[in-house]
Amino acid sequence: VIVNEHSWCCALDVGLLAALVLAIARARNIKTLPLRFVASMRDGLEEESMVADLAEMRDLDIDFRADVGIEDAGKAVANAIRKRLWKVPLPSTDASDRIFMNFRPLIKGSSSTKQTDGGDNWTWEHETEWPNVNGEPNWDHKWLAYSMWVMADQVDTEEWVICMKLLWSQDGDRQIGKALKSVLRDLASNPTVRLMDENWSYRA
Repeated sequence: VIVNEHSWCCALDVGLLAALVLAIARARNIKTLPLRFVASMRDGLEEESMVADLAEMRDLDIDFRADVGIEDAGKAVANAIRKRLWKVPLPSTDASDRIFMNFRPLIKGSSSTKQTDGGDNWTWEHETEWPNVNGEPNWDHKWLAYSMWVMADQVDTEEWVICMKLLWSQDGDRQIGKALKSVLRDLASNPTVRLMDENWSYRA
């Protein structure tokens, strides 16, 4: 509703990603977020129907003004993603401070069709299955290469499952859920409130 009625000019997955970025910035109370995406490279003709790994890592540094309104901040994030303002990571770059994000939308009804002998159309249809939501074994022995790891899977038209791996040493990360709730509420009912509003936790 927010993406469509507020003219964000982006797809639902980009709007959700932008809202999550705002929530992380608000929870951590920081104005610069170094992000790393798994970005789809399916830009060419018929590439949406190819069976191949056409995705690569891309880095995007988001900077917010201290007084920016929450909707203006969200639109800025969505616009940066929509215009692909990211950059290719350098091999020597230290990514330990970056936030890794991989959003996997549900793909149905590709525009690529072919005629069979019977005259019917067929198309590739990929359906995302529910990810493992029961945790991972031996998690206490695993090493996290980023300051936060986010995997978001669309499992239905308007339903997403977000899996996150956090470092408890990061201030504010334990409040991500509450911050996301406050961001969605403010975007819907109070879009001019500041992103870095110091009272957000009291309204969550």
